Amino acid sequence: VFTCCKINLENPCNQEYTYSMTNRKVGYILFATFTSSIGILLSIVSLCTENWIQSKGEFTIGDFSNEQLSEIKYGLFSGTFMQNMGGTKYYTLYATCSLSTNICAYLCTGTSEGRKAELDRLYRNEQVEFSCPAISRLLNQVHVNLRYAGIKEQTRTFINAGLYYSTITSLGISLIFGSIATILSIWNLIKNIKLKVFGGRGIMACNFIAFLGSVAVLPLWGTAFGTTIIRNLAILYTIQGQMRTTGWTYLGFSFWLNLPSCLLFATSIFVMYLREYMSTQNPKSEYKVENEGSARRKLIIHFNS
Repeated sequence: VFTCCKINLENPCNQEYTYSMTNRKVGYILFATFTSSIGILLSIVSLCTENWIQSKGEFTIGDFSNEQLSEIKYGLFSGTFMQNMGGTKYYTLYATCSLSTNICAYLCTGTSEGRKAELDRLYRNEQVEFSCPAISRLLNQVHVNLRYAGIKEQTRTFINAGLYYSTITSLGISLIFGSIATILSIWNLIKNIKLKVFGGRGIMACNFIAFLGSVAVLPLWGTAFGTTIIRNLAILYTIQGQMRTTGWTYLGFSFWLNLPSCLLFATSIFVMYLREYMSTQNPKSEYKVENEGSARRKLIIHFNS
């Protein structure tokens, strides 16, 4: 804010005007908007794609152990199972959880109720037959009806539901606050915002929360991967010990997208902090202006961010 005092030699300080001006440093805001937007885009792609986990599996039952390897991939909500057993079929996997027992698995039974019932039976160490509807594809499909012998995994392993839901929550927080930071940045580009909570500090705070959310995703899902998924994909076949995936399982690109997302949110924080710091370094400026005529005027401008 600056105060302008017009001084007339014959009648000093006979008029006074007050104006508002903020050193906005728009370039910093524009760059922070760009980095936050890209961070959000990467988080959305990560959330919506099915490449958090990718693996291959080998059946360990009967004559099917010599078949071509099956392929499995899934994201936070769903996935695809390409089964090579007497032909090639594709099945859609769905994340299915039980909060009462704190377990999750990726099952392909046709209905939500059926998947939950199947998960409960697996948890009770009961034998469950594979009965999933195949996805219609123009590929070498041979229909094989199988009944498995009493192969039973003594200690069944599932994904920890707490880690699963915490991962989704953290990614959701990152998306929400990253979006708020971007909206605030655009608002500050369009209009001069006086309230600091909606200005640079508000943008920094939202980007910081988005950054923490993205960072939290990495150890949360990494723990689920390291403790369970790397040895057992938590699909029907691996839970019951009918398929081996050890050595073929890895974290897909959907998971790793959270790493550049973290860096982008951190960059936005740094840029906005630099803007705030540079704004505080502006010294008071004084300008003298002489107008035509006998009157002489002096304009003093004080810059405050």
